[in-house]
Amino acid sequence: RMKRIGITPSYHINHLYYYGDALKKDILGPARAEKILPLGNTAEQGIRFSLHADQPMFESKPFRLIQTAIERKTQSGDTINAGQSISLLAAIKAMTIDAAWQIHMDQKIGSLEVGKYADFIILDRDPFKCPTTELENIKCTAVYVNGELVE
Repeated sequence: RMKRIGITPSYHINHLYYYGDALKKDILGPARAEKILPLGNTAEQGIRFSLHADQPMFESKPFRLIQTAIERKTQSGDTINAGQSISLLAAIKAMTIDAAWQIHMDQKIGSLEVGKYADFIILDRDPFKCPTTELENIKCTAVYVNGELVE
């Protein structure tokens, strides 16, 4: 239905991480909790989506969001519907290219291309060579805005 009417969701995937245990045990129950935040189904339907966190209520930890999107684990380590997991590349795309597209800024941000702002970060390690369980520990070592190092 979202695809038919042109809705593109932005998922607060860390609801799974922070509240998943309570949602499964006390609030929704196991069967309904399995249906929350259907990233895999959304991607299969060809619907673009983004991942977000609500600051200041939640820290802006992009790699924690990415890790949750891949693992679908709660704080206790329980997994809620692993079938709705997405790949590392899909999660990064949801946080960059698709997020920029969703807010109609994809001509200026979201990827590195001629004519765009050249906003990017330098990481302390390669997320594609890092175990999924360590993604949340990746640190940003430098930030560039419009191609200039932010001191």
